[in-house]
This record gives sequence, C-alpha cells and structure tokens, in this order.
Amino acid sequence: GGAKIKAGYRAPEDASLLPSKYSSQNFGVAAGGGGSVDAQQTVERWNRIVGNDLECVPVGLMALWMAALLGGGGPVVKASMVGFVAARILHTIAYAKALQPWRALAWAAGWVSVAMMTGAAWL
Repeated sequence: GGAKIKAGYRAPEDASLLPSKYSSQNFGVAAGGGGSVDAQQTVERWNRIVGNDLECVPVGLMALWMAALLGGGGPVVKASMVGFVAARILHTIAYAKALQPWRALAWAAGWVSVAMMTGAAWL
C-alpha cells in the first residue's frame, strides 16, 4: 500500500503510474546489500511473482471447485477458467519483463474471471 510506495518498495516500472515525488521505486533494494542491485531486484521480482500466485491461484481454484460442486454455468465457467489461467500466465510474463500497465491489466482480468466463475456457479 501507501507505506511501500513512500519507502520505494514498489517495482521500478510502477513509478510511471505514481506521482513524481514517488518516482524512485526499486523494491527497496540498495547498493551494498550483497550482490548487484540488478541481481537483488531480480530475486525480489520473482519472490513477488510467486507470492502473488500463492495469493491468487488458490482463490481461482476455490471458485472453480465451487462452480463444479454447484453444477452451474458450464460454458461460462469453462471460458472463465481458461481466461483465469491465461491471465495468470500473462501476469507472470508481464511482471517478469517489467511491463506496466500490462501486468495490472492481466491481474485485473484474472480477478474478473474469478468473479465470472463465482457468478456462473449460481446460475
């Protein structure tokens, strides 16, 4: 949230989306921390990719299981699951390659897919 932005702990590509006074974003990595700054940022970027997947993928699976157990919305649920998987793959690629706003759009598409699965389960 806001504390990470003020401390410079967001991804460097996020700086383009923030007010200019917060233009120095580098995962909070500084020189002298063991290894090059680029190497430290790469490690932190992949830690965050994995962490984000660990937060989002279980929710997507729960939505799919709920839809399967309730037996609702066959084609919509299938399309939403394909959309969710595609969005998560695109999110990983966009995060790994520092592509903003594509990373944010892929993240949002994943959550829209989860919402569609959940809604279709009740139909």
